[in-house]
Amino acid sequence: MYKCKQFRLKSKEELDEHIKWLKAYYLEPERIFLADGNVLCLQTEKLLQLLERVKREFPTVKRISSYSGPMDL
Repeated sequence: MYKCKQFRLKSKEELDEHIKWLKAYYLEPERIFLADGNVLCLQTEKLLQLLERVKREFPTVKRISSYSGPMDL
């Protein structure tokens, strides 16, 4: 899917910056899409931490979605 971009996990600092940017532009989102690759390749504990953080930072969110590779289901 992303042939011109090598897959890598984002650092905590990159996620912090991205969340800060999102909060400035999307005050009360109801939906969040975890993009830029296959979020289900994360370890379960890291994914749960990410989901908990999204819910904490964006309490109005009702739905979180993402792409996944077939091998990670």
